[in-house]
Amino acid sequence: MSKPIDINSMKTFFPNKGMGKILFTSTEEEIIAVLGKPETREVIEEGDGFHSVELYFDQHDISIFLHFDGKKFEYMSIHSNNLLFNGIDFSKENKTTIVENIEAYYSANKIKMDLAIEKDLPEYIYTYDNIGLTIWFEKEEIVDISVELPQ
Repeated sequence: MSKPIDINSMKTFFPNKGMGKILFTSTEEEIIAVLGKPETREVIEEGDGFHSVELYFDQHDISIFLHFDGKKFEYMSIHSNNLLFNGIDFSKENKTTIVENIEAYYSANKIKMDLAIEKDLPEYIYTYDNIGLTIWFEKEEIVDISVELPQ
């Protein structure tokens, strides 16, 4: 069983840094020290030496994917339907408010807007590469959120 954490502090997204106390440069051991033992751990072979270690913390609604090229760490992505960003809780807001909130963050931080919208019906995928944020919407509802260090 995972240890108790302050989920509100854990679900806060910091672009270019991480989510809560999990940094985009955190090792598997550092992640487990923060979140406790994952309910599920899988190693997925992707071919050509690429693989990922997938950690599922179901109790916290967080999944973390560590991507490797051979033994070399490539990048981490964190998935959750719960995200606090720029002062709002995405799980409690509608799609329009979420998109406007992200646009306000870009404007306030003088970051060039780079929204790409992909239609993968019934989902719409909103990707903000400059801050490492991707949101999957089905109609007005969030299906998944992924954050990572911008590539």
